[in-house]
Amino acid sequence: TMAQFIGGRRVEGSGPEMQILDPFHEETICTLREGTAEDVDRAVAAATAALEEWSALSGAKRAEFLVKIADAVAEAKPELSKIETKNCGKPFPESEWDMDDVVACFKYYAKLATELDDKQNTPVDVDSADYKCSLRYEAAGVAGLIVPFNYPL
Repeated sequence: TMAQFIGGRRVEGSGPEMQILDPFHEETICTLREGTAEDVDRAVAAATAALEEWSALSGAKRAEFLVKIADAVAEAKPELSKIETKNCGKPFPESEWDMDDVVACFKYYAKLATELDDKQNTPVDVDSADYKCSLRYEAAGVAGLIVPFNYPL
């Protein structure tokens, strides 16, 4: 079932129904409800509610979530590759490569999250004994984004 993921659960969009078509066979792959500005508002509200708890997690703990997503994509690679081929009309081997790229992206950001812990409170030399400076990395906040592409996945 195609749905949005808001507040830790799958929810149907509140917009009009939309058919996702296989461009080669011109057959319906699935039907879903489009997201709306109200859905974005709900997602931003849910993310804002979770921000304090999420921000308190170490980079290593955040990385665990990203690695779990990467592992789930790797495990579902055959099925996801078939869906991607149907949805985009691209050759199956290219869709398989795309799934590997999705896994690599999540693992890359997991690595960056883990490295964040080592960078926390890094001293900054300001060439003065009167001041002590260090870098502190914090979550900037929540943003609702609509991007004009779906690659990879």
